[in-house]
Amino acid sequence: MKQSDSVFLAAVIVVAGLFAAKSLREAGEVLAARRAAEQVQFGVAGQPRDVNMERLMSLIRSGELSNHEAEFYRPVREGEAIELKLQMERVGGQKNAGEQ
Repeated sequence: MKQSDSVFLAAVIVVAGLFAAKSLREAGEVLAARRAAEQVQFGVAGQPRDVNMERLMSLIRSGELSNHEAEFYRPVREGEAIELKLQMERVGGQKNAGEQ
């Protein structure tokens, strides 16, 4: 075997070793990411709330609420949340008074 053949064979072996090492490293990263993705819990953001499902379903049946998720979201500011709650209580009180 000529010296150039030996150098070429050594270069091929080194490149193959580097390729194998890189492939194994990336495979490990992919497997770690897959394991992490399996542990993700969806819908766990924020604090849990008590929901009156009977009232919610009756509002959907009566057409006051739609049966689909909102298309646009906007964070509610602190003062605005209190104002909205008061408005909802007033509207609820007016409907209950009208039913009597």
